[in-house]
Parts: sequence; structure tokens; C-alpha cells
Amino acid sequence: MRIHRVVTAMVVMTMASIAFASEETTKVMDDFTSSSPSKAWAARPDATVMYEKDGMRLSMPKYSGQEGEGQWPGMERSTAGLPLSEYNGLLIHVTNASDHRQPLGVGFHDGSNGSASMFEEVGPGEQRTVKIKFDRMISGTVDWSNIQRMTITWTTPSVPMVWVFNKIEFFRDDPANTELGQLQSLVKKAQEAFKRAKETGALTERQSVDAARTLAQWSEAARTSEGIRGKGSACRNELGAIQSRMQLAGLAKVTKGSMVAWSVPVGTRFEPSGAMLQFDKPLEKVQLYGAMGQYADAIVRVTNVSDEAQDWQVRVAGDSGMAQGISIRRNQAVVAADRSVVGDVLVPLDKANVVSVGAGETVELWVRGDLKHRPWKVGSHSAELEFKDLRRGVESIIKLPVELTVWGIDLNQAPGLRLNMWASLFWGNAPMLAGREEAALENLVDYGCNVLTINPGQMPWPKLSADGTPQGELDFTAFDKLVKLYRSKGDPIILVWLGLDDNHPDLQELKSNLKVYSPQWEKGLRWWVGQLMGRMKTLGVSADRYALYVTDEPNVSELDLTLKVAQVAKSIDPLVQIYMDSSELSEDAHKNEELMKLVDINQPNGDGMAARPYLLPQLKKYANGTLWLYQCRTNTRARQLVNAYDYYRLQAWQATSEGMKGIGFWVYAYYTRNDYWDGTTGSGGGADMVYPDSGNGLLMSVRYELIRMGLDDMKYYQLLKNAPHTAQGESLLGERFEQVRSHPHNPEMAEQWRIDTGKALAGNQ
Repeated sequence: MRIHRVVTAMVVMTMASIAFASEETTKVMDDFTSSSPSKAWAARPDATVMYEKDGMRLSMPKYSGQEGEGQWPGMERSTAGLPLSEYNGLLIHVTNASDHRQPLGVGFHDGSNGSASMFEEVGPGEQRTVKIKFDRMISGTVDWSNIQRMTITWTTPSVPMVWVFNKIEFFRDDPANTELGQLQSLVKKAQEAFKRAKETGALTERQSVDAARTLAQWSEAARTSEGIRGKGSACRNELGAIQSRMQLAGLAKVTKGSMVAWSVPVGTRFEPSGAMLQFDKPLEKVQLYGAMGQYADAIVRVTNVSDEAQDWQVRVAGDSGMAQGISIRRNQAVVAADRSVVGDVLVPLDKANVVSVGAGETVELWVRGDLKHRPWKVGSHSAELEFKDLRRGVESIIKLPVELTVWGIDLNQAPGLRLNMWASLFWGNAPMLAGREEAALENLVDYGCNVLTINPGQMPWPKLSADGTPQGELDFTAFDKLVKLYRSKGDPIILVWLGLDDNHPDLQELKSNLKVYSPQWEKGLRWWVGQLMGRMKTLGVSADRYALYVTDEPNVSELDLTLKVAQVAKSIDPLVQIYMDSSELSEDAHKNEELMKLVDINQPNGDGMAARPYLLPQLKKYANGTLWLYQCRTNTRARQLVNAYDYYRLQAWQATSEGMKGIGFWVYAYYTRNDYWDGTTGSGGGADMVYPDSGNGLLMSVRYELIRMGLDDMKYYQLLKNAPHTAQGESLLGERFEQVRSHPHNPEMAEQWRIDTGKALAGNQ
């Protein structure tokens, strides 16, 4: 007992001394303007590094090497010994001394070949302080407690490049979100769980001594960046295991070895092995809120606190009408590309409604009220969620109240954002959808996707002679089939994707070996585009319901091609729309002006705009076009790659805040893997929104549900914006709205905002 008391006291005392100061701080990493500039940096391939009085100057006259990891020119330094885990990122004070825009890449590499990277663009002659936030970097399984080297690279090929670096600083503006701060928070949570378990008498003496010893070890290590270096993963695993064991022991005593139901805000990542780390308190009531025209969702997590497997039969009991309007799905775990195991695919319960839960394990259930397809009376509706224990033939039932509040408002009356997911049916690159086209279209419309795509493989390509004269009629069979199918549900905007990208020279040449931009090519292009536009008119599609999509993510050279096609198309019919998803602009202001006068819909990439701070203000200057927003990261199920709540749900918030009219994600369904539930087994990017079921239907991903919720959030926003103004409404549209946006790691804030907005709207009725 004496050993136990000493160890416990050490744990408590140590934690009191490891908190960060909350104010923003900076620390110089390298000052290249000093008389003794850093010698820690080494040249990467073909780089010329020289030090001058005004700082460090790196120049590269026309690099043309192959791009790839370790191939890009730049500089590299060791970070071993640097306290990176104590900071939120770096401030790089740099000048682009060239006469053209340059991308600046920053990468970090840990001791296990994990990496994280991002890039920024700096304009010609521009002096910038580039802010590199560690938690915003695109990464795989990088261990931030074990970063070994840092690289700064520049990737523009075949042009003169000159950079001047003045200073690089660490910065800390959110201590809790540093790697060290997160590990310290884990120590604290594990200690609290240990304390609660001891107070309830749930631990044996041996369990208590072992836990106290482990907590003391990690409490001491987590005091400093040096103490935790290279131990981040071990710290998380051991502390997570202790916290889970402590919570399970305490709950087992309270629940008499049965189960406990609890909840988290929608958008909280579910990892079966670490779910108990998010446990707060037992759930007393399942509460659903909603308006007509939406789905109302809540999460119920069920943890088996016994030491043997359990089978629970789950059903909604009570009012038969309500029971029929409530469904339950299980969040099934999948393997992401980084081999992390995360919950993502929502699977209906089997016909017996049985959920099997291993000893100490947690399952996540999504409870949904269908206010979209079923009529409900305004007001409160009650039922019960029953859990019948089927173990050993013993019948015991745990009942959890369910309350659904229906507000007297209709989201169908709200103007919504456009949603583009590059969804294209009968497409060979989306074999998952083969035989499921009808189900896919139903789902796309139901979840708010109102932009659909005809891709290059489904286009009627021309046969042109050497002088650009058409040889025969176009085959519109596949084209007509898609247009008619798309218009059979809803009223989408159809993107006619021509695919004239630089990496498809045969398509650029109109599959006719015509030199691009030649008079013969332009003659053939004019005929072909005119035929496409005429076909749309014949099919009853007006000019405002489709757009020509020239190239995908056009680079600067492809912007010229977009301009040429737009000029040809607009000369045939000025009302035809031109769509572009470029995150770049030319350095020629006149050329940009000319292009943007013809582009009706521009959908830049969010990460691309973050790297190019000048881009969005420039795009907003052009009054002609409508702006949408999109993201296209791949492997978005991976644990460390993306914060799903921020990436998926809050994109609609970002677009609305910036005055944009639409959002988008790559991709609804694309390519294939040997196993759709295992992202390590194939290709395709791992960003698909749906999964195939065992029949001809589709299963939804958690990520896709978050997109739908973000769209619904903005319908609430628009309804409130159009409602009579009140002080509460102004707060929800202003300060409260921005609070949600500025807290991307707190999904509870969006949930509470919607509830308060719904109540405010209902009170205005």
C-alpha cells in the first residue's frame, strides 16, 4: 500500500507542472540574416546554395529534373533535437526574388518513413510570412513526436527560380493542439479515469499499482518535447489502454457487468479499439431534432463492460408510427490506406436486429428519424430504444427513451447549395455502380447532389478529315441515355466534360490528329461543340441547366485551351455556360480578365486556395462567374489524413461564409479496390462516398452523411437569414456561425447551432 500511495502522489504532482502558457509564442529556428547564418541546411538535387548579407539566397536556373519524393530541388535539414512537438507550426519569412509566381513546398519526415507536406505559392517579388500549421498538413502516418528531417522544396520546372529566406520561427497559438499538448491531455484523462476507478473500488490492488506506475512514467515523459520524442505512438497506445481499462472497471461495477449506452456528437471519429477514450457519461435519452425535408440523426454507442461477449437485440418500441419512421444502422469499421481501423460504412442491422459486442468492445449505432419521406406532426414524439440481452437464454431488457422533436419548418423551402461529386453513371471507371445506377441516382438526388457529369468516355467523339471537315454523324446513344436518366430525377446541372487536358493529347486533337489551335482544329471544334449544344437543346435542356467542362483542374497552359473553347462555344450561343475547376490563374492580368468574362461557374480547390492566398480575392473581382468550392484529397478515411467533421461538414459553412454557391468532393464512386472495405488492397484514392451492399443497393459512408448535414445546416442558415431579424437570429448568423467555423475539432458546436437555429425558426412561426 505504501508503494501505491507514493506513486499516485507523484502522478498528481507531475501534472501540475506540465501545462503550456496559453498566449501565442514564437521562437527563432534559423535567422539567415545574422552574421553567422545556419549551416544546418543541405542542398537537395541540383540546388545552388550560397549565403549573402541580406539572407540566404537559393537560385536554380531552369530546373528540369523529374518530380518525385527526394527529386525536387531545394534544401533539407535535420530536425532531431528540435522541439517541434511543442509548437503548432512554423513561420517562414521568405521573398520570391524572381519575376514569376513560385510554389514553395514544406515537408516533414519521421523516423519510420512517414511524411507530411503542404505548399504555398508566393507571387513575383512578393515578401511573405508563410504560416505552416502542422495539423493542416497532408500526411499519412507521420509521428510528430519523432520528426527527423525537414525539407523546403520548389517544384516549378524549367523556369528560373530565386528565393531569399530571412528567418524561420516556431509558433504556438494553441497549446492544446500541439503534439505535446495532446499527449499531456491524454495523461490527464487517464489519471482522471484512474482516480474514478479507485474511488468506486473497482480496481484490484495489483491493477492499481500497475496503472499508477505507468501513469507516473508517461506523466514524467510528457513534461517536455525531449521526453516524449519518438514515443508518441507508444504513449497514445498505453495511456489509451489504461483509460479504457479504468473506465470499464468503474462502469462494470455500476452496471453490474452488463452494458452502458453513451453518445458523442455526429462527426466524432469512431475507432473501435479506442472508442472509450471519448466516453463522458451514460446516455439518459436519445434526442432527435429536425425539420420536414431532412434526416434527423443521433449516435448511440454501446459498450460491453463485462468480461464475456454479449448479443443484444435492438429495436424501437412504442408508437407504431414513430417506430416505422425510426431506423438503426451500425457503423462498421473499415481498413484505411494507412492501415488505421476506423468506422465509416453504415450498415443496416440484420433481420434479427442483433448486435454482437465482444468483451470490453464498443459498437456505434446511428439512430435516424426520417422527416424527409414520412409525414410527421409538429411537436414531440416519444418511443423507446430497447436492448434485449440474449446471453445464455436470459431475457433482460434495457430501455432508453427516444424523443423526436419536429419543428414546424420545411427545409424544402430553403435555397440550397450546389453539390458536385463528379458523379457519372454507366462509367467504366466506377465499376461499383454497375447494376446499381438506379439506386445511385435515387441516392444522389436524396442527399442533395444536384450536379452530375457526362465524362469524356461517354462523349460522342467526332471523326474529322485533315482539314477539319466532319466525316459522318455523331453517335449520341450513350450521351442521350445519360441526359435522359439524369433529368428523370430532380433538375441537375449537367457538366459536359470534354477532357481536353494536357495529359490526353488524343482528346485535345479531337481524336483526329489535328494540331491544337490550328485552323483545321478550330473548324472541327466549332462543328463538334455546336453539335453537342444542339443536342442538349433537342433533349429539352436549356443553356442554364448544363455547362461545358473543358479540362479538369486546368493548369496555366490549359487555361488557354479553356479560353479558346469558351470563345468558340459562346460565338455559337452566348448563353451556353462554361465550367472550370482551376485553382490557378495566369500571371497575365489581361488574359485572366478575358477568360473570366467567359467562365460562368468556377470551382477552385480549397487546399489550392489556402496555398494561394491571393486567388480568392482575385476570383471575387470577376462579376460574371458563380463560385463554388471543392476538395479532392484521397484516402480520406485514414486516421491522420483528415478531420472528417471539418473536411466534410464544415465545407458548406466555409463556402457560405465566402459567398460561394456550391461545394464539391472527389468523388462519389471511382475505380475499384479488391475489397471496398480494405483501403490497402487496391487503387482509386479511397475517397468514395458509398459502398456496395450484397444486392443492387448502396451503403452510405459516415463522410457522405456529414456532407448532407452540412448542406442542411446551410438551409437552416438561409431560412433564418430570410426570417424576421431578432437579436438571437443575428447572433446565430454572425458570432455563433463564426464560432462553429473557428472550432473545426468540436462537432458539438455545429449540432448545438442547428438546434438553436431550429428553435429560433420555430418560434417565428
